[in-house]
Amino acid sequence: MTDPSTTTYRICNDCGHPAAETDTVCRIDGGLLIPMSAPATTAVEPTTTQGVPMDEPRPPENVDPQPTVVCRECRTAVDPSADRCPNCLATLARATIAIRIMFQPDQYVITLRRGERIVLGRDPELSPHAAYLSRFPNVSRRHASLSLDNDGRASIRDEYSTNWTLHRSERLTPGHERELGDGDRIRLGASLSGEVRLLAHEPPPGPEPTRSDR
Repeated sequence: MTDPSTTTYRICNDCGHPAAETDTVCRIDGGLLIPMSAPATTAVEPTTTQGVPMDEPRPPENVDPQPTVVCRECRTAVDPSADRCPNCLATLARATIAIRIMFQPDQYVITLRRGERIVLGRDPELSPHAAYLSRFPNVSRRHASLSLDNDGRASIRDEYSTNWTLHRSERLTPGHERELGDGDRIRLGASLSGEVRLLAHEPPPGPEPTRSDR
């Protein structure tokens, strides 16, 4: 095989156009052809970056995924640092440190903080709110229980009441807990209903039930 570094070819002395080996004059302007030697070539190594050839796909960089918080009310993805959903303004369960339920009539308020569970009913030995609830004969002595766990998840459970517990107008299965959301409505029996609020900040202190209320 001929060494490419010693191969000769001819170009036009006037216009510089290359010519075939069999040509005697330039086909462009008829100029005189002169012999030229082909320049030697030097092999160039492919450039690499961090040991990976440029012509090979680079592995993806390890990027820590951003935590995702989804509003349970409208299913909107929200900023992990937010306390409320920007779409529906519901308090995120992760941020809940207390729940407050206002019952009608009389705007009677019940507040729970993380780690607390209470019984709602007419029995003063079981419920700290029996003095108020005993005014409603269709509320059972041990009607339902409310809780807020240490992760900020609020729930209600029907305690096998006679006249049922409703959450969002749906009757609860006795003994089964149902998670509560901000703005939910619950009902004990036929006439006592309340609205649930999830609080991201510590509520102001309220009066504790007196001994006669227990």
